[in-house]
Amino acid sequence: MQTLATISPAGLDAVLGDLAYARAGGTLVLWRSGTRGADAVGPQRVFASFRRAGSADFGAPEAVSDSSVVPAAPAAAVNPLTGVSAAAFGYLTPTSVQVSVRGLAGGTT
Repeated sequence: MQTLATISPAGLDAVLGDLAYARAGGTLVLWRSGTRGADAVGPQRVFASFRRAGSADFGAPEAVSDSSVVPAAPAAAVNPLTGVSAAAFGYLTPTSVQVSVRGLAGGTT
């Protein structure tokens, strides 16, 4: 077991959405914030944090969903060979599915 790490920002609520792990690819954690818990007036968003294979630290949280629409059912995936990761989630209104992909250089699309 590694040392416990908090990756969501302090002072904001966070509800685990999904986690994907690939030994040679890395780890992607998704969570929802603003779920009407401790942050009852904030927008609901999906955030992601990625840890490269062999690294002890997660990168800074990245907002991957739009703050004006309520996201649902986040799902994470990591390619075990390349480390390319993807966050997928749906929007309830309007009904749609969105995907955010993090490439090897760390940028999202």
